[in-house]
Amino acid sequence: GEKKTTSGKTTTKTEVVSTLEGVLTPDRLAKGKVAVLAESSSSPSRAKLASKLGEKGVIWTEYDPIDASSASKALGRALSTNPLRSLPSLKKAKRILSIDCDFLGIREPDHLRLTREFTKGRKVLSAADTKKMNRLYSVESDLTLTGAAADHRLRLSSSQMVAFASAIAAEVLSLTEKTNSTVIEKLKERATKAGLNSSWCKEAAIDLVAHKGESLVVAGNHLPEEAHVLTYAINQALGANGKTVKYAELPADESSDISKLVKAIEAGEIATLIFIGGNPAFSGPGNLDWVALTKKVDLTIRFGSSIDETSEVSNMHVGASHYLESWGDGTTWDLSAHLPVQPLIEPLFATFSELDFLSILASEEKSSHSLVQETFKELSDGSSFDDFLRIGLLPRKVSFASPVYDFDKLADLKDDLPTAPTVDSLEVLLVPDFHAWDGRYANNGWMLECPDPISKLTWDNAILVSPVLAAELEKKHKGLNLLPKPTMLNNNGEVAPDTAVFALGKQDSPVVKLTLGDGSSIEGPLHVQPGLADYSLIATLGMGRRTVGRVGEGTGYDGYALIGSDSSRIASGVKLSTTKSRRILANVQEHWSM
Repeated sequence: GEKKTTSGKTTTKTEVVSTLEGVLTPDRLAKGKVAVLAESSSSPSRAKLASKLGEKGVIWTEYDPIDASSASKALGRALSTNPLRSLPSLKKAKRILSIDCDFLGIREPDHLRLTREFTKGRKVLSAADTKKMNRLYSVESDLTLTGAAADHRLRLSSSQMVAFASAIAAEVLSLTEKTNSTVIEKLKERATKAGLNSSWCKEAAIDLVAHKGESLVVAGNHLPEEAHVLTYAINQALGANGKTVKYAELPADESSDISKLVKAIEAGEIATLIFIGGNPAFSGPGNLDWVALTKKVDLTIRFGSSIDETSEVSNMHVGASHYLESWGDGTTWDLSAHLPVQPLIEPLFATFSELDFLSILASEEKSSHSLVQETFKELSDGSSFDDFLRIGLLPRKVSFASPVYDFDKLADLKDDLPTAPTVDSLEVLLVPDFHAWDGRYANNGWMLECPDPISKLTWDNAILVSPVLAAELEKKHKGLNLLPKPTMLNNNGEVAPDTAVFALGKQDSPVVKLTLGDGSSIEGPLHVQPGLADYSLIATLGMGRRTVGRVGEGTGYDGYALIGSDSSRIASGVKLSTTKSRRILANVQEHWSM
């Protein structure tokens, strides 16, 4: 959308406090319900305040465009338990199968620990060490750091990953004799419909089973629920559960989801809407019109660190303190430690910490410092708060669970799997941008300057396309000029540098339009990326910001329009059309020069 001018009068902290204190008064509640839309947090202190607001009738909703919790919730539903967080232990794994899971890159949580553990299994100091090395199988639609490090790699569209997981499950269950032939045949039938490389699946499964108890399968957090259920079942059959992967039991998720909140707003039930963190007006599902939605709400308050797209649709923007100006707490991803967040300086501006903001809203009359101390006392065994700050963590006991999955239930999985993409019906995988993540770092010049580790693009994002699709598009659209042409330096007809496409770091790229069946569309420049699945396009989220600082404003294209109403980041049935525009991309190294 168009960038809007944010205007209005400056308010004092006293006026903000007065407004927040009035949100849950009988007069305001008479107008309608109060709802909070927040980004997720690992803070126990915030969770307590959210619970207290819930007791007062506040609808608490959490939304993250890059949702790392979807796999945990999927397993919880399938196994009838609380959400289960998968915690792979790669230091114990000799054979690893990655299903569209870039655990060595930025797209998966806990990737730094996983990278350390994986690389330790690759150290070779003597000839004998070669037999101890781990082995990585990777199947993916994009070319990632994980795929680049793999011993065996298969290119496959993301929409076909459930079919692939079915094929692996059929082979593993057959080799381990864990279930009856009916279930195995049903799984093979699902895989056959996708036309997979059966020999690749079979060889990978044989290797995994040969290292039973020391093998592991991991799946990307963006994949459908079925992929995670199949992965759990495969790991159970491999004897991995409790050994090479553990499952930490999370508290029951009592928050609402964004679709329910939107329905309540459209029904006129919400009188006060408070945005905490995130930037849903920019990064929400593409089919949401926040301008129209917020007009149905009497009062909208935005709590955030800077003026952004969500501030534009709010009546009041309340400045959030930097985390180094705030008291707070958090929990490590593996749940093994409680962590303090301690301010280094007083706030430079008249801002609020998140805990102070919520405390005022909940009428707690407690400072963020007091709340953090209170939570520490509840979790500790009487140890000193000063020691907690000095050491920097409080160890916590983790509750692990590995409920037994009934393999026979795999026969009940749905049969209507997505068809493989074609040149006329493409697939788009939406991934967090290397420079900007979900958009929050779009104004950070240092991050924009850092080249993407695979595409080598800097200061921009592009729609990545495979060489196979690029060649077909060039035949279909004359003058597209995507692929470098053979030159006098290459008499064998092999791909060679061409200054018409790439010169002095400037890459001349055609701009195309991608359109979904519902009419949602984005426009962006194409960049040919070897290693992609033939008919999969890779688009990034987080760039193309409209309301941000001078560094990030208008940089790149915005891919959020393609996110589905269910927050799915895999879009199928996409049509590609050309435009007459071209764009110069900054690229520090062309593919064809190596």
